[in-house]
Amino acid sequence: WNFGYGLSYTTFKYSDLKVEKEKVTEKEDVVVTVNVTNSGDVAGREVVDLYLGEEYREVTHPVRQLEGFDKILLQPGQTKEVKFVIRPERLSFAGINNRRIIQPGTFKVSVGNLYGTFEVVGPRIKYFPGRVK
Repeated sequence: WNFGYGLSYTTFKYSDLKVEKEKVTEKEDVVVTVNVTNSGDVAGREVVDLYLGEEYREVTHPVRQLEGFDKILLQPGQTKEVKFVIRPERLSFAGINNRRIIQPGTFKVSVGNLYGTFEVVGPRIKYFPGRVK
């Protein structure tokens, strides 16, 4: 089961997933929004999970990983926009020299059963200050 999976007395519908920009540089935040609606008859809480994956990296990495989550309370029929901000350093990984790097490429975000993509453009490899601890 996915993180956040649980039983509820109501149902929720996800819609309108939006990635603010199709292309970003290694210095820009990525903003993702999604609407969540309580489509049931009683109030309920929902954990909204954002997963992130990348098409290619120099080193092995998870196919997708949990990048953020938010727990919300919705009344019957209520819709709430949930916003996630992905900071540039969250797109980086430990390279073979143990320094944090970010590579240009296509990333995939998923929330519920909805998907979106964005592309990091810029230098082939961008090093962040410091080493991985």
